[in-house]
Amino acid sequence: MPADRGGSFGTVLPSPEEYKEAEDAVRRLPDALAVITAEPVDLGTARPNQEANGV
Repeated sequence: MPADRGGSFGTVLPSPEEYKEAEDAVRRLPDALAVITAEPVDLGTARPNQEANGV
């Protein structure tokens, strides 16, 4: 399948502002993941919805 001119297979190149937003998000991601993984989870209270399973 030949690639379209400019992009690849009909993709659209992002604007400079979209690149900046993506870079900012990638820079914030490690801190967000650290916060999420630092919070302890009580596995005794994390249970699936039994009604949804018909149990």
